[in-house]
Amino acid sequence: MVLRIVGHSEFWDVIIATADNKNSLYDDSVVNLADIICVLNEEEFNRVEQILFQAIFVECPWCSLLAVDIWNMVLRKENLQLSYETICNVIDQTKCLLANEHLNQPQLIFLKNFLQRAFDNLSPNYRAMLLDKYPLHSNLHVWKVFRFEHLPKTELVGIAAEIINVVHKTNSLIAGNCNSEEFQILCTGLDTVSYIREHSEIDTSHLILALFNLWKWVVNNQLNEVQLFKYFLQKLISATSNFLPHFSIDKLLAILNAVNDLLTANVNVQISTTSLLSTLTKGSLNSSLDRKQVLTTVSKAFHKLLTHKNPIINQNALEVFLQFSDNCQRNAMLHGAIKGGAVEKRISNFINNQIELGPLNTREYFKMQNKYQYVHSCNASTAPSESEAGRELETVVKRIKMNVELFHKLTNRTGEADENLAKIMTILNA
Repeated sequence: MVLRIVGHSEFWDVIIATADNKNSLYDDSVVNLADIICVLNEEEFNRVEQILFQAIFVECPWCSLLAVDIWNMVLRKENLQLSYETICNVIDQTKCLLANEHLNQPQLIFLKNFLQRAFDNLSPNYRAMLLDKYPLHSNLHVWKVFRFEHLPKTELVGIAAEIINVVHKTNSLIAGNCNSEEFQILCTGLDTVSYIREHSEIDTSHLILALFNLWKWVVNNQLNEVQLFKYFLQKLISATSNFLPHFSIDKLLAILNAVNDLLTANVNVQISTTSLLSTLTKGSLNSSLDRKQVLTTVSKAFHKLLTHKNPIINQNALEVFLQFSDNCQRNAMLHGAIKGGAVEKRISNFINNQIELGPLNTREYFKMQNKYQYVHSCNASTAPSESEAGRELETVVKRIKMNVELFHKLTNRTGEADENLAKIMTILNA
């Protein structure tokens, strides 16, 4: 009943704390509901668990948020055995979702948030039991949710094996001996190493070289219009960000220049780029010459990101820009990135905590958020015009051609590309 009310009411009214009470009505409700659930009998408790699990996947984000908070509060109040069993049950029910690297729905974010918080509540013994039940080598998608730093040193050999796998697949790709299955394995490996934290027991020198060689391959093969390449590039940027402090200044500049050239790729690539730039703010450059070279290259990336039409990319770029301002000479960064115009004003307003759109109180903000609907573009009610449909068809055909050419290039069968492409076009035109 509470979850239904949340889905059909002005939920933002209950999450705002008052001046005389640090806890909001929302916080108090979560605690009180958790207390009630904890005293239920076994049958009723199991039924409530099912309701909370289902609520994570509804379209209303406030229902999902409330379900996650209540369920985690219940687990904190109960014994660790229940937390362990709950985590196992949820993992078993959602394996396909967790393993799907192409899925980025809000419900998946809530699911991972629930699992992370429940895992943090476990003792070392129960974490070890979880590792026995879900071994690292066959459950990488699970441990990417829980984070690899929680793994004992004895399990680092599994991570080392994944690093070696990335190195081998990189060499195959560069040599032109990589088939589609190996290419997917490489993408999965890059995704895995992007979660690895530095361990003295793991030798990452070969991985650093492999990542740099991949960037050289990217520069030499202009494939940024190919959809499969955009997916690969996103994984490469994330993996590189994780090990960025280990690259020499020459290699770092080469990677940044490559990133600048590829900022016309899709939105996910551009968002990944802001994460890479953010990593730069956490390290130190040895000399003023190194600093000048890097900041000059970074300023070019900022210019593209800050003038992007996507508001999420704009906001991320502004936040990272402020991190640079805290670590470097602000005037030099402003001068190098944006010289005059509306964007410089936007940066200045952001630094000074000024909002161009005017005041927006908390109630209005959540009311605006509640209007957002997650709708697939294929479900749009308005049909495209004939000219729009023609342009979309041309784009699809162009993408098919580029993907076919890329496939034959990766499998070292370029001589068969034209013949197979002709067969595909014959089928499409039939």
